[in-house]
Amino acid sequence: MSEVRGQLTGAFPIPIWTGHVELELELPTEFGENNVVRKEYPELKDVVLNITQDICEELGFVRQEVKLNDMWVNLYDENRLHLAHHYHQNCAFTGTYYPEDANHNITISNPSAALFQAHYPQRLGDSGYNQESITLNANKGQLVILPSYLGHEVWWNGKAPSKSISFDIAYQLPIGDKEYGSYSE
Repeated sequence: MSEVRGQLTGAFPIPIWTGHVELELELPTEFGENNVVRKEYPELKDVVLNITQDICEELGFVRQEVKLNDMWVNLYDENRLHLAHHYHQNCAFTGTYYPEDANHNITISNPSAALFQAHYPQRLGDSGYNQESITLNANKGQLVILPSYLGHEVWWNGKAPSKSISFDIAYQLPIGDKEYGSYSE
């Protein structure tokens, strides 16, 4: 029998950036009916834009100029227990910063999860190839940046009220190369 050589390769990985950022930010104390306050934090904005540009380079693209589309503070409590599964439109990346230990978590859905309904063997443990979703429980200073096409939802844990700061990031023009088709400036 001949020798067999090979390896398992994740061909199309999904870029989710997680890290820790020390920022002291003053959070709002008053929230409207929807438990959201639109507020921009320049020091957080600068960090997020730089990391997003780093992400572009690490993905093999030119260091793309990016802009903040929106930034807002979330409050999770008895008035907002759950933020249903959703996507962010008109942006390339979205994310959340946790200025305090979070009493809510985010569940990010695997866009290939429907494939698990096919004839797959019994799962022995979680891997990047077989999870339908991942749940992040955040500590103070955690920053998460992910592609806006990833569906996600948020659940409050039912203890003390919990706050986080979310944002949407979009590419600035020019994008791409005219040799690859449609192009807009």
